[in-house]
Amino acid sequence: MSTSQITYITTCKGRLHHLKQSLPVVARQPDLKVIVVDYDCPDGTGEWVKANFPSVEVVKVANAPFFQLSHARNVGAAAASTPWLAFFDADVVVGDGFFNRISGILKPGIFFLPKSDSPNLWGSVILEREAFIKVGGYDEAIAHWGGEDIALYNDLGFLGYRVVSYDAPDMRGIEHGDDERVKFGSEKNLDRTKQLSHIYEIVRRDLTRLMGRVLDKQERKEVRARVTSALDRLVADGRVAESITIDLPSIDFQRPTLGKRTPIVQRTLSCKVTFPK
Repeated sequence: MSTSQITYITTCKGRLHHLKQSLPVVARQPDLKVIVVDYDCPDGTGEWVKANFPSVEVVKVANAPFFQLSHARNVGAAAASTPWLAFFDADVVVGDGFFNRISGILKPGIFFLPKSDSPNLWGSVILEREAFIKVGGYDEAIAHWGGEDIALYNDLGFLGYRVVSYDAPDMRGIEHGDDERVKFGSEKNLDRTKQLSHIYEIVRRDLTRLMGRVLDKQERKEVRARVTSALDRLVADGRVAESITIDLPSIDFQRPTLGKRTPIVQRTLSCKVTFPK
């Protein structure tokens, strides 16, 4: 497989100083398709890319005061047409020849993550465009920082895609503080977003197994809202709890039967998430 079968997708909002380090290396890799999503970036990212790398496609999102990575990456994916998609943050730098090397290991039915101890690299994923479409892309109900990568990987695993970790000696993350992670986010409290994403993913994953399919966009949005509301009530009460109970929306799922018919059953559910001590 050649690099012409891969589209590299990165997003930028207030990270032009990082993009200036990561994009030049990517842009000079032969035959690689490159898309930069200018997510209403205040740094003039789109104009800088067009002036310096005319072969790179710029997709602009306007009137977006808050950065939503899931939406930004989905916008980039919608503009791509190659069989493979590579999602990398602007603060991830790869070496010359990286994608030429990686193209040689890509195989259907597998998604690829770098073998690294650095959390800065864990969101970097290469997968089939077809697989991305099947799982419904990144979960846009995750509007705050963190968790969208784990949700995608869990959905891929549920549909039978296998993960392979590859050696990444020529890949590094640009170190930066948490202030940059939340600068354009609608939620500034990282502890809260981490807890919210953790609980939401537990509920989302279990519902996926129960229904036997990945949740659609509306279901994701409603479940996320229910989890957020339950967590907000717990915080408002000022209680330190060992568990949290969440009332879930009515959903339709298939109940296995011994006969030929598999009826659709609607249930109103609640779940209890217990926090580890």
